[in-house]
Amino acid sequence: MTRAFALSLFALAGCTNTITTVGDLAAPDFAPENSDLAARADLAALDFAAPRDLAQAPNDLAAATNDLTAQSNDLAHAPNDLSQAPQDLSSPADLACSGPCTNPPANDCQGATARAFPNPGSCNAGQCDYPPFTTSCQYGCYQGVCSAQLSFVGNRAAFQTGTANSVGLVGGSAPSTNSVSVIVQTYPHGAAQMVQLFYTTDNFASTNPLTMLADPNTPPGNNDQWYAIIPAQSMGTHIIWYLLATGWDGTQIYDSNGGANYDYTSN
Repeated sequence: MTRAFALSLFALAGCTNTITTVGDLAAPDFAPENSDLAARADLAALDFAAPRDLAQAPNDLAAATNDLTAQSNDLAHAPNDLSQAPQDLSSPADLACSGPCTNPPANDCQGATARAFPNPGSCNAGQCDYPPFTTSCQYGCYQGVCSAQLSFVGNRAAFQTGTANSVGLVGGSAPSTNSVSVIVQTYPHGAAQMVQLFYTTDNFASTNPLTMLADPNTPPGNNDQWYAIIPAQSMGTHIIWYLLATGWDGTQIYDSNGGANYDYTSN
């Protein structure tokens, strides 16, 4: 009996050591299980995120459709642009002039510069072109030709404006209800740069200048004709006047009745 009890005690002691060892081994086995679960949770999160990303794809495709539509609109404009090409290519102006360039403008003057146009001209972009030759004229220009120096101012006359009624050049008279038109001529054509009429109503206490204009009714001949209008004056006013022509080279010639001037009285 004593030997059997001793064996039993020994066996129990051995079992206790075995269980402790198993517990120690079991602890590492549960840790991987927990790690595996955490890994699955991470994978599940990734799996759920994927459908959201895919859900955006239709929007992206819709944007692509819009882009293609915009391209269709751009292409729709192309026929309009291409349709202009035949018009540009078929324009005869791009090919040649309609005829020979043998009809230049008349020679003319720009101030004291004479302009002469070539004949024939040249064809430029379907149109005849006549680039002028220019000459600077010292004494003036007339119809594209340089003039001689200003040498004459005269043939003056005065009329009641709008009528053929003459106003005397010296001691003349004109109605107070009417203005007076004065004309004068210069020689040669184109030589006078400016012609002026000066008049006074207070015996030269003051003087009124008028720039004379080229008269469109200039008679045929070698002279230029100019005119100016002295305004109507109150009754009893004594008007004294004279003329001054200035050439393009600065030459000045007075027409003042030999310094005595011209005059009339308003009545």
